[in-house]
Amino acid sequence: MLPIIRIGVAATLMFGLTSASAEGQPQMFTTTSTTSDVSVPHHSDLVPTTGITVEAWVYHDTTGPGGTNRPTICRKNPGQESYILRADGYGPGPAQWILRTQNSGLSILDTTIPMPVNTWVHLAATYDNSVARAFFDGVEVLNYPVNGGPLLNTGSALKIGRGNAGNEVWNGSFDELRIWAYPRTASEIMSTMQFELDNAPGLVAAWHFNGNFQDNTGGHHATPQGGVALLPATSPLLSHYLVAPSLAPIGSALQYTLWVATPMAPYVFDISGSGSSPGIPVPGVGTIPLNRPLLNSDYGAFLPPGMIQGFVGLSPMVGPATPIFNLPPDPSLVGMQLTSSFILLDATAPLGIGFIGNGATSTVTSFGPTIASIAPSTSPQSGNWPVTITGAAFQTGAQVTIGGVGASNVVVVDPQTITCTTPPGSLGPADVTVTNPDTLSDTLPGGLTYVQDLVLLSVSPLGAPAGAVITITGSGFQPGLGLSVAGMAVTPLSVTGMAVTYSNPSGVPCGAQATVTNPAGQMASISVNPTPSIAQVVPSSGPAAGGGTFFLLGINLLPGSTVTVGGVPATATVGSPGVIIVTAPPGSPGVASVVVTTPAGCTATASYTYQ
Repeated sequence: MLPIIRIGVAATLMFGLTSASAEGQPQMFTTTSTTSDVSVPHHSDLVPTTGITVEAWVYHDTTGPGGTNRPTICRKNPGQESYILRADGYGPGPAQWILRTQNSGLSILDTTIPMPVNTWVHLAATYDNSVARAFFDGVEVLNYPVNGGPLLNTGSALKIGRGNAGNEVWNGSFDELRIWAYPRTASEIMSTMQFELDNAPGLVAAWHFNGNFQDNTGGHHATPQGGVALLPATSPLLSHYLVAPSLAPIGSALQYTLWVATPMAPYVFDISGSGSSPGIPVPGVGTIPLNRPLLNSDYGAFLPPGMIQGFVGLSPMVGPATPIFNLPPDPSLVGMQLTSSFILLDATAPLGIGFIGNGATSTVTSFGPTIASIAPSTSPQSGNWPVTITGAAFQTGAQVTIGGVGASNVVVVDPQTITCTTPPGSLGPADVTVTNPDTLSDTLPGGLTYVQDLVLLSVSPLGAPAGAVITITGSGFQPGLGLSVAGMAVTPLSVTGMAVTYSNPSGVPCGAQATVTNPAGQMASISVNPTPSIAQVVPSSGPAAGGGTFFLLGINLLPGSTVTVGGVPATATVGSPGVIIVTAPPGSPGVASVVVTTPAGCTATASYTYQ
């Protein structure tokens, strides 16, 4: 069993460390004109098909420069939007959550509760592909069935702080705008709304507005335009706080996030495997979140080297401190509660304790999934392509997303193997994610690459003698492809993304197929050397002296074809596709056989009557 894990602080106090004097300055985004907005380039992450949560701290200031119509917090896609979060009307209008779904079109949902004015409120909106919800400060104020399926992805940018026009500019400020790829619950929203978050499970984008418009989670960086300002934050975000993983898989490295507004502040992090952390009550200071008296050195006797990293140290100049606890791969730990907290040290404060942090709890689970590879590693852009994912700790009922879109036909063959069918995707690399029923997941960044569908459009010439150069045009041809004609392997003469050429082999039968197979297994076929047919002879008779002109109407009457009438060669000209113009040679009165022979030797017959 894992021993109780405790970190003592006495030795740290004796180091004489003092708090840094300069406070870090959190910032917020504030609109300053009717042209204010922040634009984020389109990405499929921002329109997740697995459900969505949009949340932010917002301050609606009716004395602002615009927004007299519908002040907008964010709008995905100006024009035909995927979703909008806004207030309906200037002043105390209700918050609106607007969705455009694949099955039900546009749904405009009013909370009916006026948007608070001139005060900070945490606003969140969710959609689980069937029910839309909205929350003020973590309290649900809207619950409405939509039953429209996933959000419609219409492309184009995400606008923050403005809708389509100047009268849709948000008046006031934003802080900590986040987009999640699933519908968060009220308790989840409330538990994190006062914290800055990065790289949490299911979080696809988070803009802190601390000196820039970057998204440190998903890389969806924004560009400000018009009147935009970054000002010292007045939002209710906490300056010192701890974020712990809710689930702790055995055998994994648990990374905690310790936010401290004071750069280079000494801190001590505490974690307990006992399931409780009562701490040490100190009069005039509070309860110090440690399980044993301050003078504590027993951890060194129990924990092997490398198990704990960054439990005692200084906060960095930029960003959070990240203590790490390497949890042993011991199945007997499953179900245990790991309780954690921290203190900041200040040599000028009572007992050297400057700040006592919040507590956080993680539940120990079985091994989380890990993805080793996916094969094949490419898929047609249209999807519907079988792939096999290999790795470890896959659980029955696991789900797979590729590029943020759910795969179909997911089968967990065993803990090391999953088979599934790819969804449609955008050209280029896509992340592959496996999520077990216990919500633990693993992502293989860029694990699958979407390539152009292999499409064969035309063959030229359609019929040709052996040795002639044939060109197949289309799209999605890849270097190293395989080519066969009538089942015979043929070496291509050239390959580009749009065409492949080859030398026509001998012995190709009429009505054969040419088949192209890309290295990843994509296969497509097209007809070559087609068999001609004659549907009609117009007119069907002429003088026995010859010289009469008639038309052969049919299909696959190819350029270069020859014609005989009664066994005698005739003058023949191929007109528009499917038409041959024939001048009849002299013949004997009666019915004569008309034979068309294509350049590849395929024939069709009809009758012509000499009079």
